[in-house]
Amino acid sequence: MAEVFRAFDTRLNRPVALKVLRRTDDDRLGPALQRFLREARSVSALNHPNIVVIHEIGETAAGDHYIVQEYIDGRTLRSLLGALVPVQTIAEIGGQIARALNAAHAAGIAHRDVKPENIMIRADGLVKVLDFGLARQVDPAPLDRETTLTIFQTAAGVVIGTPSYMAPEQASGLESGPPADVFAFGVVLYEMAAGRRPFVAATRAGVVAAVLGEQPVPPMRLNSAVPAELNELVLRMLEKDPARRPTVREVEGALAMMRGGAVAVERPLPMAATRATTVGRESQRAQLARAYARVSAGRGLMVAVTGEPGMGKTSVIEDFFADLESGGERPTIARGRCSENLAGSEAYLPILEMLDHLLHRRVGLSLDTLIKTVAPTWYVQVAARTTEVASLRDVAPAASQERMKRELGALLQELSRTQPLVLFIDDLHWADVSTIDMLNYLAGHFRDLRVLILTSYRPSDMALAKHPFLGIRSDLQSRGVFEEIGLRFLEARDVDEYLAAQFPSH
Repeated sequence: MAEVFRAFDTRLNRPVALKVLRRTDDDRLGPALQRFLREARSVSALNHPNIVVIHEIGETAAGDHYIVQEYIDGRTLRSLLGALVPVQTIAEIGGQIARALNAAHAAGIAHRDVKPENIMIRADGLVKVLDFGLARQVDPAPLDRETTLTIFQTAAGVVIGTPSYMAPEQASGLESGPPADVFAFGVVLYEMAAGRRPFVAATRAGVVAAVLGEQPVPPMRLNSAVPAELNELVLRMLEKDPARRPTVREVEGALAMMRGGAVAVERPLPMAATRATTVGRESQRAQLARAYARVSAGRGLMVAVTGEPGMGKTSVIEDFFADLESGGERPTIARGRCSENLAGSEAYLPILEMLDHLLHRRVGLSLDTLIKTVAPTWYVQVAARTTEVASLRDVAPAASQERMKRELGALLQELSRTQPLVLFIDDLHWADVSTIDMLNYLAGHFRDLRVLILTSYRPSDMALAKHPFLGIRSDLQSRGVFEEIGLRFLEARDVDEYLAAQFPSH
């Protein structure tokens, strides 16, 4: 769009960056000029130490449009990439980027082109976000999550930006705003942590397809030094649904905690809010407690919490975990989730996620040696890509399904020997056939396992897809190793209780 020169301001005796709009002989200058002027107006409306300063805007007698902005003595973030960046450095640089974007969003401005080339690091460590050429400015008042998806927009069907850092809604030519900045910011953090981008393909179209349809590999799987907190934060930022991404304010707070500081986060944590306002599910939580007691006594069990979307299946399970903690129980808990986008095409996806969770957990003893010894076939798939793992992969036996079943069964037996083990698989209606086969195998060995397999699913989705789990459910029930907890709609008294808890004294 423009050429940038290092220049010298003779009046104020300082170096500056002079950005000059490229001249063309066709009629395409109109949109480019509008973006050029929009950048100047957007940035000039902001006054933040982490955002580049605009000194002047003008037009020469020859008709050249220019912007004079501060000269930044430093280098782009791109120069740091290509190698793994230390977690503290990620938190420090990321925190400054978050503060810049937070200031822009508070002023009603979405950047829409966040990428390493538009982030500069001065020699003294100060981070500067620049190039607001794709920004949109609106009324800063309505910045809640619902309205931000409609107030920032470009022409329908027009896709502008850098494909590798585009949010799905932006790549589709739909409305894009602050959530799109969060997604691009998540790509930047992922690249710093994992050493590569989350969505990679040989062509621009391939990259866009990956952004729209693929789930990124958890960064901690590519770099074992990535803490669980950063891993979870980045994956939340890369959610396909804009409404499920955190705000930059929440990202700033999370990164500050990783640096050892604290930033007040205005919104309560989701789990805390759920525990305070979940109502009408006491009998289901009691049933889960009885199932856990059975497992503690040495008899494994599989329990499914079922219901249609929005019925609170996950909330009931999270409340159950909170009940265990408040009651002094400390089982080993591992989580895995089936993917709607992959829709059963990725073998053992939730099991791999659970093992990844166990391998990189932040509390308790390290399970690295145990998993490597008892389940080497699984270990090479979830461990970091180190020389040791590469050599282990070379000598590991062939990964047949039967071997993988035996290894996982032996691993769960070892893990549950001293304390109960709880495995939570969310959204089982999207599980692949291999995962269902593995669950059936484990259920046949519950007599040797102190394992509670918790799962959730939607009965209607199961029925419509003729899901393979339906083929084994009756058999599991007849053998006494499977229970189903169905959620019904709340009653009027439950709604009264919810409102009283959500709006006390109102």
